[in-house]
Formats: sequence, C-alpha cells, structure tokens
Amino acid sequence: MLAHRFEMLVSWRTDIPARHRTLRSAIIYSYIQLSEPMQEFLVRLSVFRNGWSLAAVADICASGSVPVALAMLAPICERSLIVAGEARGGDSMRYKMLESLRDFAAEQRAGAAARRGAPCLLRTLRGRDHRPYAGEKDVL
Repeated sequence: MLAHRFEMLVSWRTDIPARHRTLRSAIIYSYIQLSEPMQEFLVRLSVFRNGWSLAAVADICASGSVPVALAMLAPICERSLIVAGEARGGDSMRYKMLESLRDFAAEQRAGAAARRGAPCLLRTLRGRDHRPYAGEKDVL
C-alpha cells in the first residue's frame, strides 16, 4: 500500500495534458466524466475492500435492485474504473476496484459525508448481512 501515492506519482513533462501529469488528475478526469448519479454510485462502491458480488452491490448501492446495479456497473466497468471477472466456480461475477481508485472514491465519500452527513448510507448498511464467501476475507 502506497500511503501518499497521489502526491508521489507525478510527471514533470510539460508536453502532456494536465490531466495526465498526476495520478490524482487522471482519476479526477475520469470521475468528472461520469454523470452525478454514476459518481455517487462509484463513491458508494468504495465501501467494498476485496471486491463484491452483484447481490452485495445491489443491496448496498441500488436499494436491492439487481437491474439498477447492472445498469450502473456496466458504464463504470467500460471506463475501466472497476473490473469484472468470474467468481470462483464460474457461476457468478465478482467486481473489484483498484486500490488507488477506491481510495479516491473513499475521499469523495468522506467529503460528502462531512458536508451532508451519511444517515442514508448508514441505514442501508445496518442490518445487512454480507459475509464473505468461504475462504475470502471481509467484503466490507
């Protein structure tokens, strides 16, 4: 884990666009290309550490709606902000976010929570049971 990756990964080249000069700038550029609902959805995904299943993301981020979750995941995946792959056994999909992207999204979530509080997310998270699959670490 690189604690200060956003400050360290910098290019001093002047012949490239500003959005390509730092890791943070590249992530911000990708983030602002998303619609506001997609940005909010991406931020909510930052609660997952070791990936997530479609059912988990539907419950946590899409009010239990699998079709809504799929509709939100697809364009985010197409932009390479998350990756999808077959779960062990090949019977379902697992999604994950690179640590740098998750850290950025978590920063956005913390900023949003500081501005308006997070009662809705907390109510959603309370009472949910998303235990990890056998042999995996925690999902949340």
